Formats: sequence, structure tokens, C-alpha cells
Amino acid sequence: DFRHDHADFYLPEEGPPGRSFGHVKGCVKQQLGPDRKPVFHENGTCFNSSATFAQWYNDAPGVNIRDNFTMEFLPNEFEGLTYDNQAFFPFDGKAWGNEDFGHN
Repeated sequence: DFRHDHADFYLPEEGPPGRSFGHVKGCVKQQLGPDRKPVFHENGTCFNSSATFAQWYNDAPGVNIRDNFTMEFLPNEFEGLTYDNQAFFPFDGKAWGNEDFGHN
């Protein structure tokens, strides 16, 4: 869980100049790193820095809080798997809490 004011969270028109909002491709390299985690791709369109990106995949005291939960994926008609839960807010009330928002 991250606090709502993390440097990589922003709304359209609020982010750093030239940054995109929504579904953005090219943020990570195509191959995972030796630690089996995504590798930051320095292209200037996704994250504020390699340091803030690293916080997404590593514990950073005072920045994020880890919690584990189990999701049950079921086979779907497309020969894939689906997780379907209309009330999916697994971190409500956990970690940093809901920070005055309806959900975490």
C-alpha cells in the first residue's frame, strides 16, 4: 500500500510535464531483472524516477506497506483465467488505511 500523495500518483494536468496518464506502454523493459522484478525503462513518460519506480517492487519503510492476500482465478470461456469480485477492495482499512477516501 502507498500513501495517496506518492510521487508517482497524479491526475491529468497535475503530473510532471510530458508525462502521460492512463494506460501507458514502454514504462518497463521487456525482460525481467535478475531478481525477477520489472526493470525501469528510462523514457520519461511513466514514473518520476528510477527511485520512485523501485518503491513499487521493493519494501520502502515510510513509503509503502506490504500485505498479502489470495485471489482465486477461475477458468473462463477464452481458455484463460478470470478473477471476478465486484467488491474487490482488498486493502480497505489496512496498511495506511483509507486516508479519508471511500476505499484504499
